Amino acid sequence: MRRELVTQKEVSELLRCSVKTISRKIRCGFIETFKMGNKVLIYAETLNEEYLNAIKPKFLKRGKA
Repeated sequence: MRRELVTQKEVSELLRCSVKTISRKIRCGFIETFKMGNKVLIYAETLNEEYLNAIKPKFLKRGKA
């Protein structure tokens, strides 16, 4: 089975946060990754909506009605 991979930049655009924030989440173990050479790739299936809400920056969670 082939797993879809996305880059840190794609995830940061999806979450509307910086690549540095994504790097911190990877270092803390919140995001499952695969390293290919000097590129860090993220498994797309780990980025479901529930998971994204848990790691989304706090300023994006405010104001939800």
